[in-house]
Amino acid sequence: MGWSQGSPKTVALYTQMRLISWNARIFYLHAAQFLMVEVYRKGDYKKPDRRKQARPEDRRVHPRFVFFADCVLIDSEGQRYDTRVTEISMGGCYVDSRAAFPRNSNVEIRFTKDGLSFTAEGRVLYTVPSVGSGIVFVSMSPENRTLLERWIDNLAR
Repeated sequence: MGWSQGSPKTVALYTQMRLISWNARIFYLHAAQFLMVEVYRKGDYKKPDRRKQARPEDRRVHPRFVFFADCVLIDSEGQRYDTRVTEISMGGCYVDSRAAFPRNSNVEIRFTKDGLSFTAEGRVLYTVPSVGSGIVFVSMSPENRTLLERWIDNLAR
């Protein structure tokens, strides 16, 4: 039932109520009860960003870059997972994967980009279920480190 369909007293009461400013409190009649509602203009009130409060401060040592490559993860039991690398840094990478890897589990990561293959031992730092995992590189050969440095230098330009 809209205001125009209410009793003449209800319509008159609503009509008499005036908004003094956008930041004022507006009272309206709803199911024979007065409810209080705060109205804000855009920009007058800024909600706190709860995502920043929930996360610890960024502790990354190396800058992260967007990087796409098909990837194979092999866990400590020898299970093979076909995934995709979406971010990379000198310290680790992020892989898209529906598989949930336990935190601190050891994995071998292999991926190929532009015909060049990269292999490293890694450890799962965190997992977002059904989305992906952050992996830190634990060890890699000098050739793989050189290849990783070259890829990151090209991405940094």
